[in-house]
Amino acid sequence: MDILLFDEGQKIESVLIEGVVGTDSLLVPEVYWNRLDLQERKVLRNRLPLLLRKYSKQIASMTRLHNKAGKIKYNLGVG
Repeated sequence: MDILLFDEGQKIESVLIEGVVGTDSLLVPEVYWNRLDLQERKVLRNRLPLLLRKYSKQIASMTRLHNKAGKIKYNLGVG
C-alpha cells in the first residue's frame, strides 16, 4: 500500500493557473440545433465537455481567437 503525505507548510503552485477566470460561450449553429430531436440534444450537451477536452488545443489555435488565446476576437471588451 502506498502512502501520500502532504506538508501543510508548503503550497502547491502552477504556472498554468491565471489570476482571472473568465467564461466564454460555445455557439452551436441554430440550423444544426433545430435538426436535433430532444434525445440528440441531450446527448450533445453531455458530449460537449468531452469534445472540448479532446479538441482544446485545436480550438485554441484557431484564427478567430485573440492573440492571448484566452479571449475570442469578437469578445475583446468583455472581462
